[in-house]
Amino acid sequence: MATLSGLEFEKTYYIQVQAKNTKGSGPFSKTVTVITKQGVPGQPSKLIAKPTDSRRISLTWEKPLHSYNIIGYTIRFNVSETETKELRLTSDIQRHTVDGLRADTLYSFRVAAHSDRGQGAFGDEILARTLQSGK
Repeated sequence: MATLSGLEFEKTYYIQVQAKNTKGSGPFSKTVTVITKQGVPGQPSKLIAKPTDSRRISLTWEKPLHSYNIIGYTIRFNVSETETKELRLTSDIQRHTVDGLRADTLYSFRVAAHSDRGQGAFGDEILARTLQSGK
């Protein structure tokens, strides 16, 4: 048995095998056509965070370059210096408003896409501060 590694996702490969021993090489086998499966999505890009008031920040982003059957996104953000929170969205829409935040507080956000193959890597971090109370 042999394993082929380093193959690209969703590509067609034509494979033949040939036996070799000390007496020489045998004939090539019939060609087998193999299509590799899709992998997890790539990283979302161009994340933008805009405060809408003292308790909410609106996020928008672009879908990953390799966006195979995205079924949702995960938003990761800090709720304190030592605690992070994740929101799992079950839609392929590329926007969300995070609410329940503290006024005049700096938050960091990252977004990852997920498909039926799993979750991809988180994209670049972006910082945004909620507005002061009453503004």
